[in-house]
Amino acid sequence: MTGERGFENTPMLEFVGDKCNELEKYVPGQIVAISVDIQGSRYRNKDGIEQIFTRVHPYKIELVQTQQPTAQPAAQPAQTYQQQPTQYQQQTYQQQQPYTPQQPAPPAGQGDLPF
Repeated sequence: MTGERGFENTPMLEFVGDKCNELEKYVPGQIVAISVDIQGSRYRNKDGIEQIFTRVHPYKIELVQTQQPTAQPAAQPAQTYQQQPTQYQQQTYQQQQPYTPQQPAPPAGQGDLPF
């Protein structure tokens, strides 16, 4: 297994009440940041298996990127001093060793995760 998902990850955000009206401020293609409140509930299904139901409620929407201005910016005044060239040093990185767990993994079905 490569660790890559074999399915599309599409989270569902529930806009309710006055938050629905805030969506009208934005148009498709704009990039926004959404602050959310995550709520989870445990329940037992008809087979008696405990399940977790999670809801994501947005409470704040902010525009991150606006469209580019159509007017060109004013020309910058000429510099009156000679700027020294900047010297950059390329950093070298060591290859890290892969992570090795300190404890063996629990047998299948005995982990602490609910799924």
